[in-house]
Amino acid sequence: MPFIRPAEFATDQSSTYDVIRHALSYFKDMEGKEFDFIVLLEPTSPLREDDDIDKMLELIIARQAEFDSIVSMGEVTEHPSIMKRLVGDGIEPFCPDLAQTTRRQDNASAYFPFGVAYIAKTSSLLEENTFYTRRCMYFLIKRYQNFEIDDIMHFKCTESVMKHEWGLA
Repeated sequence: MPFIRPAEFATDQSSTYDVIRHALSYFKDMEGKEFDFIVLLEPTSPLREDDDIDKMLELIIARQAEFDSIVSMGEVTEHPSIMKRLVGDGIEPFCPDLAQTTRRQDNASAYFPFGVAYIAKTSSLLEENTFYTRRCMYFLIKRYQNFEIDDIMHFKCTESVMKHEWGLA
């Protein structure tokens, strides 16, 4: 029988780390297997290049003396210094500690961790309970990969990118 996630780890409230811990425990106890690295591929970020995962693995393995994890990052145009928070009937800066600008061109680049891939040393992930370990490096993805499918509009945008970039329907 294939490995199946138990119902308690298959809810909307289940954490990624609980699922990973369960899978690692299963493979250690039932299969006698342990892993040096964990690779998380979020299904909501399907726009991976053929060699993204291989490149990320090569980078983290080559630099594992300096880094414990690597996260895919994409540059965003929606800069935090321009974002607002709704308060009552008014608005206020979302990040009041940042210099407030109105032109995105005036800001330093900002990045978001799109879920193309997250890779961490198993020991570091289990100890720190995050892919953003204290010694985390980044892997830059292309602009067209900056999508996370969280609603129908994201799905349609991703579908359109797949058609135009890869010729897929």
